[in-house]
Amino acid sequence: MRKHRILLKKLENFSLFKEEFDIESLKSEKYLYFQLEEYFGEFQNSTIQGRIRQSVFKVLLKIYDNWKIELEKHEKPYYLAIWIDESELMHSQIVCGIGERIEFYENKYFNEPYKDLELNLNQFGKLKNDFQDFNWSSVTNFKRYDNVDYNFPKENYDDVKEYYKDKRFYKRVLPKCKKVEEGKYGKIYFREFGKIWIGQKNIR
Repeated sequence: MRKHRILLKKLENFSLFKEEFDIESLKSEKYLYFQLEEYFGEFQNSTIQGRIRQSVFKVLLKIYDNWKIELEKHEKPYYLAIWIDESELMHSQIVCGIGERIEFYENKYFNEPYKDLELNLNQFGKLKNDFQDFNWSSVTNFKRYDNVDYNFPKENYDDVKEYYKDKRFYKRVLPKCKKVEEGKYGKIYFREFGKIWIGQKNIR
């Protein structure tokens, strides 16, 4: 498909590795991330195969290694990891944090480990040895639904059919959510949605 050929070309020619590390933004916000989907668009996981999949991993690896070099220059503690989203690969990210964000990402952001599994390194193909240098752990991935999602006003929809479609979806899905929290504006539902692999190299 033409759309996939365009994605592959963008991935293989992506060269903004250094430019995406914004040290001033990191100092101000205490975190910085790169998500594939924001740069390359959303694609069904079933279509991310072969050369496209290899190129996705290559981009993640290059950005991680580049950011690590830049972070080491500043000689301060930091968090840096690859988050590989198995269910939606284009949602995978490179995430780094400093200051209070280090503990947040290490201990609070993901609060449910996934059942013990070992990452299949063969999926990385020619990059297997590179990804073998990481320490990997798996955590449960959740889809979050806030009040603004499941109670979005009917009059704000462009197509009333989409309103009823969403209503049917939330009626079916929300009761199955095992994790529910009370938020400022109503209940927040969390739906288990596969797992995320967190990869980190040893940090000085």
